[in-house]
This record gives sequence, C-alpha cells and structure tokens, in this order.
Amino acid sequence: MAKVRAVVRVLGTVQGVGFRNFAVWKARPLRLTGYVQNLSDGTVRLEIEGNHPTIEKFLEQLKQGPEESEVEELEVIWTDYLDEFSDFTVWR
Repeated sequence: MAKVRAVVRVLGTVQGVGFRNFAVWKARPLRLTGYVQNLSDGTVRLEIEGNHPTIEKFLEQLKQGPEESEVEELEVIWTDYLDEFSDFTVWR
C-alpha cells in the first residue's frame, strides 16, 4: 500500500488541553510517523506520514480530541510521502 503525507492544522480549543500528548498516544500504535506542535495562533499543526487509510483513521480520532478539547475543524493537505520521520513526536 502506498504511503502518503498529510499536513494538518487543527482549529478550536486545542492548546492547554493535552492535545499534543493525545496525538502522540493515538499515532504511535498506528505506526504513523511525524510530529505535532502548537502554533502561535492557537492552532495545532501535525505532519503525518503513513498509509492513507491509517491516517484517515487517525484524523477521525483527532476530531474527537482529548476530553477538554473542542476541535472545530481539521484542515488537511495531502502530499507525497517523504520518509522524513522515524517516530511520532511533539515538536516545541
């Protein structure tokens, strides 16, 4: 199965609620690679690499988010797989 890359911006109440740790906790068992980081505008950015259906499953989990979060929207851009990451981590 071909691998892809997704660049995602998460809008809503997603900072200060454990969203980055939630993303890591959900991504690693799916064997996705990439990172999650808070942006200065209050959104969260993720770059994710893996199989398309697996990333779709992960995005559905992100829409739920941790209990204290309120995800309003996911903006997703699909791009070519670059094999750039070896794990899924929090970038500061």
